[in-house]
Amino acid sequence: MGIASRKKWLKVQSGSYFHTFLQPQNVAMQKRFFDRYLKSIDNGWENEPPIEVEIRAPGDTVKRVARSTAWPLPETQWTRFFLDAANKTLGPGQPHNIASATYPALSEGVTFSTAPWGHDVEIVGPVKAKLFVSSSTRDMDIFATVCAFDPQGEEMTFIAAPEPKSPVTQGWLRVSQRKLDPLRSTEYLPYYPHDERQPLESGEIYEVDLEIWPMGLALPKGSRLTLTIQGKDFERPGATGPLRGVAWFTHDDPTDRPLELFAGTNTLHTGGQHQSYLLLPMLPMR
Repeated sequence: MGIASRKKWLKVQSGSYFHTFLQPQNVAMQKRFFDRYLKSIDNGWENEPPIEVEIRAPGDTVKRVARSTAWPLPETQWTRFFLDAANKTLGPGQPHNIASATYPALSEGVTFSTAPWGHDVEIVGPVKAKLFVSSSTRDMDIFATVCAFDPQGEEMTFIAAPEPKSPVTQGWLRVSQRKLDPLRSTEYLPYYPHDERQPLESGEIYEVDLEIWPMGLALPKGSRLTLTIQGKDFERPGATGPLRGVAWFTHDDPTDRPLELFAGTNTLHTGGQHQSYLLLPMLPMR
């Protein structure tokens, strides 16, 4: 059986990939898949929904499992949360006033927060940030981190591989690689051909579509999300040792990130003609 005729299958799980991969029920699922497509055993695999998403909840628990025939989920309501640099907020309304937030590239950056949600919400699917940025140097790196906080203000962290206290999701982009393929990019998923480098002019504002990894999250009423934009790896305040937010998956090679290019001053622009926003895959209220 050729690859083209095989049924696509996507599973988005919670917890460490390695731990989840080896759980008995998931080992059995993998065996069924290989039995069907390596041994041609007619075991009814085609009747399984090709999409399965575990929606995480506070305490690194699973609220429910969503199954579907399409990804992103057909019921997704793509919702823009606009950044306001004046108030450091994320909200549904476009800010009319022009503002900017300037930060040293190698600092903790700038963080924007939603208001506490007035009801339970589920956010499941790919995430994107549309940002308008400028830099004092000829290039800049953007590190985007989404965190969740419960109604009491405590951060909700999740086991990942190999970070035991991972934020909700993250995204990275070198701005000189911002070029998009218009035929393959979508509103929620930018596609970068990486076929040329586009240096920056100091102080000029550039529009950037930043891919952020998919998320599956259930938030109770009173919770909020934050988006942190910086020019270095995310580190949780007060954390020590290698497990500070991204474990060993760091971006600190001096050859790849020379200080003359990536230790300058970056600026994020909002409002007016520069409507920076976070695009979230909201599910209808249940």
